[in-house]
Amino acid sequence: MKISHISKKEILNGEEIKGEDIREGVFNLIQSEYPNFTKECYISLAELNHFRRLYLTSIMFQEKEALNILDRDVIEAIKNNAILSENIQDEIESKITFGQKIANRVACKLPRNPLPPKMENRQ
Repeated sequence: MKISHISKKEILNGEEIKGEDIREGVFNLIQSEYPNFTKECYISLAELNHFRRLYLTSIMFQEKEALNILDRDVIEAIKNNAILSENIQDEIESKITFGQKIANRVACKLPRNPLPPKMENRQ
């Protein structure tokens, strides 16, 4: 039977996990708490599951923070875009000449050009 590097207790057969078989993120988390833990050390399945939960919790917390930052950025961009759009429209309208304004109004009132009629095959 193997001895757990963490609890220093014997691990039941079939429940021992070698450090080299642990995914990198979880392995690094274990090493942050147990610096002497190496790829050659063993831990129990229960201990591994504990560190997996801690790892997943930390990732979800980081993702939540990233999403909150992203949400704030999007809201800020929407605010700036709305203001920017209003300012651009005011600026464009202030530079249009009287003739351009009339041409724009006439163009808006004209019907759209219909599609040309289909040409039938005449044989």
